[in-house]
Amino acid sequence: MPGVKIVSLISPGTFTHRDSAHMIIDIELAKQSQPINKIPKRSIDSVMRVLVIRRGSIIPYNNSRHEGTFRTIILVDEEGTKIQATLFNKHIETWKDSLKPNKRYYIAKGRLDRVNPNYSSVHKEVELTFIDNTIIDETSHEVSTLKFSDGFVSLDHADKLPNGAILGTFGISTIPVSSILINLMFQKAMDLRAWREIIKAENKDIIVTPSRVMRRAIKVPLPHILDGLLADSQDSMYKFKEKIIDVINIDEPWYSSCKKCHKKVTFIDETTACTNCNIENVEYEMRYCLRLEMCGGEQRARVILFEATKFLLGCTVQEYIQSTSVKKEECKNYRKLVLTKDKEYNFLVRIDKNEPNPPRNLIAQEIYPLEDEAPTIVEDEEKLAPLGRKRTKKIKDETPQIKQKTKSRKK
Repeated sequence: MPGVKIVSLISPGTFTHRDSAHMIIDIELAKQSQPINKIPKRSIDSVMRVLVIRRGSIIPYNNSRHEGTFRTIILVDEEGTKIQATLFNKHIETWKDSLKPNKRYYIAKGRLDRVNPNYSSVHKEVELTFIDNTIIDETSHEVSTLKFSDGFVSLDHADKLPNGAILGTFGISTIPVSSILINLMFQKAMDLRAWREIIKAENKDIIVTPSRVMRRAIKVPLPHILDGLLADSQDSMYKFKEKIIDVINIDEPWYSSCKKCHKKVTFIDETTACTNCNIENVEYEMRYCLRLEMCGGEQRARVILFEATKFLLGCTVQEYIQSTSVKKEECKNYRKLVLTKDKEYNFLVRIDKNEPNPPRNLIAQEIYPLEDEAPTIVEDEEKLAPLGRKRTKKIKDETPQIKQKTKSRKK
């Protein structure tokens, strides 16, 4: 295959947007584009046209050799071949405005490396590595899914099939990279919602378990986040353990927010102003959240809970407001919120990039009581009777950095 001829048209290490000048680039890239499986391994003079089907969050890592952040991108070509690309550190910033889900791109001068057998990947042999000379060009050219979607069946059809029926070419990967669009109005989803309403009516708690992201996230000290020692990209997420000192807005968990930036608006006479946007007469809406205060060393931090309120209370903020509208002190949700004070929790948060000046607010993605991190299972006492003692075992944590050792008991 002849060498790539577009270096003179686009600066390496860049991402291009659409305009008339780039139509020439698209034509040249289309001529040189190849399916993933036909590109030679270790090649750096190749062009592929792909559809982005998954863009992971920015995750921190720390091992014996390096530390930094990474992001995983899953791409697919017209033959249905998936390939995984991992961006590290500076390349995350370089291509922060590209490689968005459901967008199509030409990728030139990337390098196909062998898959690291120690990590899961969507391709059996290769993965894509971005280098400083890699070129990413968004395109309007279609990446057809007809070749690899043939034989797929709808969930409605699958629901009517008998147990054990084979669904032809339909399948969901055991690797956590499948992208699925689901119609939430099908019968099983409606049954689940009805069950949830019954549980709520019986005044029972609904326990939400930690996600894979929460379990695998690396713990960092809260002061490191507050001091700006970690990357603060909009997609960066961090886990830390801290004690809740106070619930700042326990009585009024809402505010009037600017529709553009979601910051709190001020009312002067009959004028609504947003100091963040520096605009008067802005459109605004009500937003509902809980604001928690905690202490990171000598600094105070605020964590805001929007959707994450369900992890703390088992309900949304709106449902909390409705439940406390009459006899608030007798309400279970109110008492539960009051009892969170002076207790330690594990938080998964992202940094509020809309806050221009430090200390920035932290937006909670998940929150769990500390004792829920490693639940203990007590085995059947009768089975352990011959041993003369009880044993307990902890469910294995998926975090690879933490290894637990147990010492045998001396007789």
